Amino acid sequence: MEQEKQIEKDFFDRIALEDQEYQRFAEGSYAKIFSLFKSLVDPKPGDSILDMGCGTGAFTQRLKQEFPSANVLGMDISEQCINRARKSYADILFSAGDVEKTNLDSHSIDIICYFGALHHFPDFNNVAREAGRILRPGGKVFSLDPHHHNPVFWLFRAHESPLYCSKGVTSQERLLTTREFKEVFAANGFTVRTKVISGIKFATVEAGFMKLFMPVYNVLDQILGLSPLAPLIGAWVVGFAQKPV
Repeated sequence: MEQEKQIEKDFFDRIALEDQEYQRFAEGSYAKIFSLFKSLVDPKPGDSILDMGCGTGAFTQRLKQEFPSANVLGMDISEQCINRARKSYADILFSAGDVEKTNLDSHSIDIICYFGALHHFPDFNNVAREAGRILRPGGKVFSLDPHHHNPVFWLFRAHESPLYCSKGVTSQERLLTTREFKEVFAANGFTVRTKVISGIKFATVEAGFMKLFMPVYNVLDQILGLSPLAPLIGAWVVGFAQKPV
């Protein structure tokens, strides 16, 4: 099944036009995310880092702040998001494009970041294939997506759940497993590692009733992140893949 591009464009164009900064996590949570990023990816000075599905550029800017000696780029399918990103972060090169067909040169990128992007695809085989094309030999992939086996995410974000809530997400968003990430990227020639984590606090959600529940969720997820159950039912799938040298 292919992604319906217009659904994603319309959703994220609205985000940009409503003057929303698409940034869902609490400030302190980014330290944990970047700690994982550094341990897995280990960017070097001069590396090109491409933030795929960058939205309004908030996370792209964080990448630039964390790795000032890297060449950080952003790409998104929403032209409105890209227009806003260019205005907000003029020192970063942003482009409108499809992560399945980027039109970038082959072997031109060192690191690709899919920060909350892969779960927008019914099937991300084409995403992985394009990553393999544009990455240099030894190039790396980092991803973060909601985990299918997390009870709270399943209850409110799994399409098959009786309590599924569509507020604040596109109709194509879904939950991922470590198995799917491994299978897809391995099938496209990558060496693959995954990790399931919790302890990433939300700063905001769109659904009204979920806003009331969010502080409780954040506390419970922090506890889960410290427990031995985190690798099984944690909230987030972290994916790492490396192209052969």
